[in-house]
Amino acid sequence: MAGKRPTVRHRRLCAELQRLRERAEVPSEVVLKETGWSRARMSRKENAEVTISPSEVRDLCRIYGADVDRTEWLTDLSRRIRAQGWWVAYSDVLTDAMADYVELECEAAEIRYFEVDVIPGLLQTERYARELFAARDASVPSAALQRRAEMRLRRQDRISSGGVVLSAVIDETAIHRAFHSPAGEQQIDHLLAVSEQSNVTVQLLPLDAGLHAASGAPFTWLGFPQFYQPVVWLDSLAGSLWIEEDSQVCDYDSTHARLTDIALNPSESKRLIRRLMKEAQ
Repeated sequence: MAGKRPTVRHRRLCAELQRLRERAEVPSEVVLKETGWSRARMSRKENAEVTISPSEVRDLCRIYGADVDRTEWLTDLSRRIRAQGWWVAYSDVLTDAMADYVELECEAAEIRYFEVDVIPGLLQTERYARELFAARDASVPSAALQRRAEMRLRRQDRISSGGVVLSAVIDETAIHRAFHSPAGEQQIDHLLAVSEQSNVTVQLLPLDAGLHAASGAPFTWLGFPQFYQPVVWLDSLAGSLWIEEDSQVCDYDSTHARLTDIALNPSESKRLIRRLMKEAQ
């Protein structure tokens, strides 16, 4: 594994093990004695610079006093750290940051969106996604735009299969902008259709809601099964940023809850979308 970029799964495994050690207040000297590692090797293991085997994970869980369920979960995770996901086939159009996001998205049990002026990625049509990519970077060849759009559709498989629960709060602005796109009508029809799925909740934040806790600040919250801590993904022209600090992630969770409170409920949202669609025709 040395010299290769570790997967998100690998990095999160190591972060969880380090968190266990710190919470158990186990001195590094104890770990070195129990494992026979050098201090440099321990550092490389904790920083995901080299692989960590299932047996090593079990040993560390024992040293840190982890319970049976957490031990089994972390051990299973260690068996899968080298596994490559389907998105590797799109590495020609995938940045490292986006590969990290897709890997976590595929692990998530729940996704919460707040979007300001675009339809959330997992609710986009291929044509809308392609137009959005082209608007962001006019220099991208059409073949690459198509590949990016295809990958976005592939990511939606978990939505259609019910493998993830999605809650999206979308500013009304995004609907108006969509209608000014050639792909707009098809995109809105798709949004309404997907919102009928039992695992998808779409709420529109009307313009008359005024300023709010997330004004001008779209975000994506990812929640995971078992012991993983939730994370928040922020995307901008300057790059992408992960929020992993528990208190900050909780702030975003609370903010999303406040947005759902002031947004229209799902039924009201559909009625407004249909009315806006009729007015735009």
